[in-house]
Amino acid sequence: MIELLDIKVDVVFKDFFGDKSSKEILESFINTVLDLQGDDLIEVEEFLDPRKMRVEVGRPSTFVDLSVKTKRGERYIIEMQTYNHEGFDKRLLYYLGKDYTEQI
Repeated sequence: MIELLDIKVDVVFKDFFGDKSSKEILESFINTVLDLQGDDLIEVEEFLDPRKMRVEVGRPSTFVDLSVKTKRGERYIIEMQTYNHEGFDKRLLYYLGKDYTEQI
């Protein structure tokens, strides 16, 4: 008997939503979670490399589940979290800051 994979498992989430053939499903997922409608709907234009490589020796590398760019030029970092990790809010701010500075 085939057991279904749990989409909340990190590697399953990345493989499923990070595959370009799942673009429409990812768009629907983001739009539903963010409750976007009409002109606000997100259309993914590009899947960005979710691995942020080390720029300087001694600085930590950043890895996120998914990173996408929309047709309007917006960038979204998508993380699957099933429970509240201590320090997750700080890690999220670090990811956002790192992604922002890489665009400058």
